[in-house]
Amino acid sequence: MANEIITEKFKSNILQNERDIYILLPPGYHASEAKYPVLYMNDGQNIFSTVGNWHKKWNVDIVMQRLYDERAIPEMIVVGITHLCKREYEFTPTYDALVENGGGSQKYLQFITDELKPFLEKKYRILGDRANTAIMGSSLGGILTLEAARTRFDAFSKFGALSSSFWWDFGVMLEYARNWNLEASKESKLWVDMGLQEGGGSFLIDDTLKEIYNPVNFCRVFVNILMKKGYNLNENLKYVEDPNGIHDEICWGRRFYDIMKFLFASSSSSVFEKKEDKK
Repeated sequence: MANEIITEKFKSNILQNERDIYILLPPGYHASEAKYPVLYMNDGQNIFSTVGNWHKKWNVDIVMQRLYDERAIPEMIVVGITHLCKREYEFTPTYDALVENGGGSQKYLQFITDELKPFLEKKYRILGDRANTAIMGSSLGGILTLEAARTRFDAFSKFGALSSSFWWDFGVMLEYARNWNLEASKESKLWVDMGLQEGGGSFLIDDTLKEIYNPVNFCRVFVNILMKKGYNLNENLKYVEDPNGIHDEICWGRRFYDIMKFLFASSSSSVFEKKEDKK
């Protein structure tokens, strides 16, 4: 049986808005009474091949089927949360003076953990404990994922942060990383990546600052800080640089296969991982 995608309309009292939620059920869902792990994904309108209004897609449903066919990961439920064009506010932890927006990430995470998560766990057969709950996002959604890893490790244990917008608020995530709670790294897995062909941050940043705001430089510093704080590379932290990666859904979808194997399988290796002698 093929993957099934269901659309739910969900109204949040915390955020005071309503949005579409896409739920990808695994092939064996209707043939069993089993409960399943769950992955929450930001920017839900661009992750599945057949739903959503964005012109580029991750094609998560297609990649998940390949993973199931190869028995690479257990069957699970994937939840795509659409963004309502409020990403700058909902996905970021602080106000950015250049963008004149931001600071709503904790309210957004509360919406997921206190409203959406209980609703879905009541309606669908979901394993709701932190060990079986993951969150993933790209760009500003990557920043939100890192905030979840930093502050909501009570609810999630697996995190995928792709092409994170480290330029936000003059690199505030680097400061947050320096104050990272070591508890966040216990019994959790964190994937961090960046494409080597990505641009230099916000369009509002002057060209003279582009090199300072080089995405891969930010990402490398961030990962090094986490390693000093207690994360172990290739154990509970995976860092990948995609040589041909640009800032788009096609590249993120191409990396999704490896991400899921790292987060949900016992062992894996990335096709993009650099050789040790180049580290």
